[in-house]
Amino acid sequence: METQRHFTAYFNDLLLMKLRARLRSPQAVDDLRQETFLRVLLTLRHDALQHPERLGSFVNSVCNNVLLEHFRAGKRDAPIEDAPEPADQSDGPEYIS
Repeated sequence: METQRHFTAYFNDLLLMKLRARLRSPQAVDDLRQETFLRVLLTLRHDALQHPERLGSFVNSVCNNVLLEHFRAGKRDAPIEDAPEPADQSDGPEYIS
């Protein structure tokens, strides 16, 4: 547990700087920071990190992936802008078919 606290304290400021530079919402910054820590810690618990000397790069890469997923999800929900209005096919306001 102490190692986990040290790990999060060490990378916390670095992740905050990176995420704050790319996101407007403080809530989104916190959510993505937590998601990054969760994924990294799960990987470490399963001994899936093949090169421990590259831990910093791994954390940065996971953060990049979490950011990309966040931006992709936002684009799916965003309304289409600059789409032309459909042409009115009626003869006028009194036209009844």
